[in-house]
Amino acid sequence: MQRPVLIVEDDPTTRDALAALLEAHGLPAVTAEDGDRALQLLRGGLMPCIVILDLWMPRMDGFAFRAEQLTDPTLSRYPVVVCSAEYPTTSLAERLQATAYLQKPVDPDVLLRLISSVCRLLH
Repeated sequence: MQRPVLIVEDDPTTRDALAALLEAHGLPAVTAEDGDRALQLLRGGLMPCIVILDLWMPRMDGFAFRAEQLTDPTLSRYPVVVCSAEYPTTSLAERLQATAYLQKPVDPDVLLRLISSVCRLLH
């Protein structure tokens, strides 16, 4: 069975659109409205093939989520793609030790190719 993609995004329109895009292409999606909820899901046993991470969110933003994720050896194994409209630099991916960085609005074809490539490598 295909492992899900975890979408961590506070904007409900963006979150739902990404989930619908993935599901339309046969990829299961699980969503979280902030980093805190994403950590709850991961610690509760969710094993995504990849995490799509927004940076600016209430309660726990993407920076805090990623810092917390990297301190836990079990959670740090899940690759992260950072998606942001606010930070137009790919050096951010390096700083956050992310697999990739995508500028919002995200190109659906680029996102799907990236997810396909990363998730295929993990099987």
